Amino acid sequence: MNHDILYTKTTQKIRKGESRLKNFTGYGVAFLFGFFLYAMLEIAFRGYTHWTMCLTGGIALMVLYDMELRLNAHYLWRAFLGAVFITAFEFAVGVADNLLMGWRVWDYSDLPMNILGQICLPFSALWFVLSLIAGIFCRRIWQCLAYRSEAQSE
Repeated sequence: MNHDILYTKTTQKIRKGESRLKNFTGYGVAFLFGFFLYAMLEIAFRGYTHWTMCLTGGIALMVLYDMELRLNAHYLWRAFLGAVFITAFEFAVGVADNLLMGWRVWDYSDLPMNILGQICLPFSALWFVLSLIAGIFCRRIWQCLAYRSEAQSE
């Protein structure tokens, strides 16, 4: 069966509230990939990461996975919504980690258009680009899991 047809049929079921338990594995895979990939990106570009950034990356990719399955919208709109979510989530985590706990995990104070040094426009633009890539990745996760599920049911 064509993966695109299977993906469309399954996302229609999810939008109707069906197949939630069957898709639990997809959320777990998305969380683990986000957890480790974001940590590796931070280590590659900054030289270090923080455990809260691992959790943040995992939760962010899990939400993007859910958006990919549920939203029947153009991929640019989904990427925009993903960037808005990640920016808002980054602000919440930043306020908790950096301002309340004083852990100094990051500081965007030197970057343009920042709010309290926790979020800034350049990183929001980066989250948009990464959300585009994540959308493709999340769709591929679903296709692999759906293909596996289809093969097991035969």
